[in-house]
Amino acid sequence: FSGRWHYSGYQSEQLCIHLNNLESERRYAVNYDYLTQLFSEDDITKFHRTLECIMMQMLQNPKQPICRLQILRAEDMERVLYTYNQTGKYVPGKNLKEVFEKVCREYPERAAVIYQGRRLNYRELGERAGNISRRLNGSGAKPGEVVAVLMPKCFELYEMMAAIMLSGCGWLLIPPDLPEKRIQKILEKSGALLLVTDRSYPTENLQRMGDMGAIKIIEKEELDQEYVSEQAEQEQAGKDDLAYVVYTSGSTGEPKGVAISQGNLLNLAAAMKEIYGRSGVLSVSKIGFDVFILESGAALLCGRTIILATDADCESPRRVAGLIKN
Repeated sequence: FSGRWHYSGYQSEQLCIHLNNLESERRYAVNYDYLTQLFSEDDITKFHRTLECIMMQMLQNPKQPICRLQILRAEDMERVLYTYNQTGKYVPGKNLKEVFEKVCREYPERAAVIYQGRRLNYRELGERAGNISRRLNGSGAKPGEVVAVLMPKCFELYEMMAAIMLSGCGWLLIPPDLPEKRIQKILEKSGALLLVTDRSYPTENLQRMGDMGAIKIIEKEELDQEYVSEQAEQEQAGKDDLAYVVYTSGSTGEPKGVAISQGNLLNLAAAMKEIYGRSGVLSVSKIGFDVFILESGAALLCGRTIILATDADCESPRRVAGLIKN
């Protein structure tokens, strides 16, 4: 094979490939006409290597289906599969509890959550979450268990997420505006040990859920009533233990749950740290979507300040722009 690259400067096509069969010289010649504004010589060289690889296979095995032809040469395949995938990176912390406690120690006075003009700093969040986590552990919650949380986006929701991290359990966030039967189906399939909600959710709905028998329902206000002293050393979660469960919308059938490990969430938080930078994180996503984790759990593990937008804010581009500006 021989390749020659030339550019007349007049053709309108971005790239033209001329393949000539010169039987007298028992070789093929490939000529490339390309726009230098769009392609560099290195681009064409790489493209030529790919074309050469394909043609060699065609000549060696003319009956081979096109779909089975390799686009990359052996050395290029090695680079793509192995060299480019050397993405291993040390992720600090053995579990969510260790990382979150470190954040609370390092940034005690930094605002963790801002909502409707009110601020909750990391010291306050850590203290409240620590107390609730001890109540959860006292109710039988331990690593591997699922604690469902049914409440709107507010300070209390973030307190529960932090408390569940400290308890070693995994959370399951359920939007309160879901149909009651959908909520019941998710609770049944998740095998949640506890359901934590607040008094904004209709009492009669909770009573019907309580009839399911297998799950214990606790109001968030009960968990805040009294201080719980430090207990004996609790079982520590590991990176392979559950961090949270998220369910699909169920638009194509029954909701399907996906379990995310603590190691997975720590890895996500480590990857997001540089992306967050030093700025705050504006939370506009719905609770039931997995992207909400970027605006909640991952942001808390990075010590970021989360600004909660109200439903009215999210419906007004002008108000969202104001939150970003301020």
